Amino acid sequence: MKRNMASNKKGDSTIIAVVLLTVIVVGLGALLFTFFRGQVMGTLEKTGQQSEQIMCSSDLSLTAIADSTTGKKAICSGTDCTVTLEAGPTTDVNGLMITAIGLNVTTTTSTAKISKATTIRITENVGTTNVTNLKIIPKMTKAGKETICPDAAVNIVAADIG
Repeated sequence: MKRNMASNKKGDSTIIAVVLLTVIVVGLGALLFTFFRGQVMGTLEKTGQQSEQIMCSSDLSLTAIADSTTGKKAICSGTDCTVTLEAGPTTDVNGLMITAIGLNVTTTTSTAKISKATTIRITENVGTTNVTNLKIIPKMTKAGKETICPDAAVNIVAADIG
């Protein structure tokens, strides 16, 4: 009877060793999975942000053209401002965000679309008077995704507003 108990104990220690090794391996696997998953997700997020920046900066240019009679880039009367914009040769502009600084700070969204390599004249009610600064931020759509491109914004300062 004593011999049977001794041989059972040896069998138990082997089972315990296998269970402990299995728990250690599973724990290390879970730890490595969590670590690398965070690394991959962070890299994917950064890549998405960078591709959006590249899409805006490399494909888009927007320029305010001075009025031929006044020499000013924007003509503001009351709450209406008129600006002539020219899009670059490679990308269509699908909308504009216009921020006007005057007595109040106002942001409007224009649905004005500018085809590549064309010039348009837009008049927007900017919602404020005595405009001292206009910032026009283009929006573009590529691969079905709308992107706001602040790096391609046109800033018109008080000296260029008539």
